[in-house]
Amino acid sequence: MAKENTLKLQIGNRTYPLKVQSSEETLILEAVKLIAEKIKEYESSYAVRDQQDLIAMSCLHFATQFVTEQNQTDKIQHSLSDSILQWNAKIDNLLK
Repeated sequence: MAKENTLKLQIGNRTYPLKVQSSEETLILEAVKLIAEKIKEYESSYAVRDQQDLIAMSCLHFATQFVTEQNQTDKIQHSLSDSILQWNAKIDNLLK
């Protein structure tokens, strides 16, 4: 069984305790660092000081990035599937 650790994550001006598998700890800490950087970026670029607004803007940024990458992955998968179907058809024709 994987070891579970409790982390105290600082996001915006709040601390969130979170239990994570030790194998995920580095990934979680890296994600929190990215969120903090994005919050600082928005804070310096816009006249927004409310931490909740900055967190929401950061969430929107990362969600949009995720959806874009997921759509690109879907397009690649469809393209690969089409290519495989075409190659299978060619192979079937050669075997006849």
